[in-house]
Amino acid sequence: YNLFTQIILLSSPWLMSIWKIRSTSIRHNSWSLSTMDAALYGLIFCTILGYFWLASPPPWMRDSLTYHLALAKQYAIHGQYVETDLIIFGFFPQGWQSVLTLFHTPIDGTSLFNPRYINVCISACIAMGIIGFTKSLQCRTEVALSAGLIYLWTPTIIEFGTSCYVQPWLTMTALYLAIALQERQPLWRIGLITGLLCSLKYSALIVPCILSLLILSKHKDSIREVVPFFIGLLLIGGPFYVRNMIMTGNPTFPLMYSIFGGDGWDLWRSIAYDITLKNYGSGRTILDMTLLPWRILTTRDLTGAFQGSIGPIWAVLTLYAVKHKGWLRWLSLGWFIFWCFQVQQIRFLVPILPWILIQSIPALSKTIQRWWGFGLCLALGWGFSLAKELHYNQQTSVYWSHKLHHSETANERFLQHRLPENFPVYQHLNELNPRKVWLVWMRGYNYYLESEPRIDSVFGGYRFEQLLFENTPTNVLASLQQDNISHIAINWRFFLHEDNADRISDGATIKIQQRFNEMIQKRYLIPIHQSGAVWIYVVSDSDSDSGSSSAP
Repeated sequence: YNLFTQIILLSSPWLMSIWKIRSTSIRHNSWSLSTMDAALYGLIFCTILGYFWLASPPPWMRDSLTYHLALAKQYAIHGQYVETDLIIFGFFPQGWQSVLTLFHTPIDGTSLFNPRYINVCISACIAMGIIGFTKSLQCRTEVALSAGLIYLWTPTIIEFGTSCYVQPWLTMTALYLAIALQERQPLWRIGLITGLLCSLKYSALIVPCILSLLILSKHKDSIREVVPFFIGLLLIGGPFYVRNMIMTGNPTFPLMYSIFGGDGWDLWRSIAYDITLKNYGSGRTILDMTLLPWRILTTRDLTGAFQGSIGPIWAVLTLYAVKHKGWLRWLSLGWFIFWCFQVQQIRFLVPILPWILIQSIPALSKTIQRWWGFGLCLALGWGFSLAKELHYNQQTSVYWSHKLHHSETANERFLQHRLPENFPVYQHLNELNPRKVWLVWMRGYNYYLESEPRIDSVFGGYRFEQLLFENTPTNVLASLQQDNISHIAINWRFFLHEDNADRISDGATIKIQQRFNEMIQKRYLIPIHQSGAVWIYVVSDSDSDSGSSSAP
């Protein structure tokens, strides 16, 4: 089952591409290039080189280390999907993690090469897809090339096209779905691509909802004709949702808790999660929603608010895209509306940017012959204006300063710089070769930890604190030994800080602190290493104790 799911998730888009190449004749027999075309091709080549340069540091961005790469590593080691001790992200659709698994060795889970380069290649493929499809619509070469460059020079595309996040793979799948719809490909193929989208991200669920209504309305007199669409959709899109339903009772676990509930989750965390997601953007009032389009197009903040930027050129493109007649307009509008009421981060909006391009460019080419020069300059100018912010966010110069002076240890030095509370701790733990490590308030960054983790992340150390609150020290020790926990890493900047455990019960923080101190005094937990605010404790077994040091 695991192998079958992984194979179809990975192979579907490539098999469809091969089919497309086989079944489509070459429309342009002339391969001669004008000076302008050659210059634009050269600019695309230099842009892709810039992507590779930005992606050169080892992975260090949050979601890469908490689940995109971390889960892929665990899947590679075990050779199948595995439960990961309630890492909440393991319940999300795992299509992208399935792809990343194939680039990690099954022996120890190390990556075959810097996995950030995978998304650089995918971003290049998206740009080439946009260029190729617009050329097939009889657009001039310079217009098609400009479309690809506008995409590549969008700041948020640059940022996540050089990371290990799911956005490029999701966007490439969305682009191929748009092409399939535009070319009126068979419904079973559209269903497969839609299912692939749903296997990547919960935010893609709006696509089958809208498509189903459009398809059913068109074929209302012959419902049997739409069956292949739903078969293809469920075949690839269904497995992860069925798994969640079986394991938790909630197909979209941990989302939609108020509707479906879900074993392993609770109302407090559901509310906290919802508040966290809605903190992005600029608010949800009527005024905020009215100003939302303007704010999206003009935001330059890559770290706060919308956490991204696309630029004003997309205002012009969107105005022409809405004039396009067809299903793609309704899909774009539906995705945008869904996005407005969900997580207002620009990165969750980027899958529809290629849709806007392939709808707007043919219309622009017919009405404004020389639009592409203005549009390209506007896109390049906006991208250049945010080059400093992108340069700082990616920390590439920091990496290369280590590379030039300490080439043999550049990766380690860079990761120590970017992850000072995690990477040095994991280096020490890897030397100890522990059985299993409980990470408490460690942000969940576990990709560089070689041992199996138990992670109290997303909302802090709730399980460890709950264990201490509800049990005697002897019972806590027995529970740790039973669960094969050999070491615990605790970040004391957050653990029992400012009575934050009182969310469990009034006075819980003091009670937990007393229980923890008692475990130290009885040497059930033995402090063995300190790195800044982080302490590592070894869980005592009944046979021997390890050396100790002063604990906080």
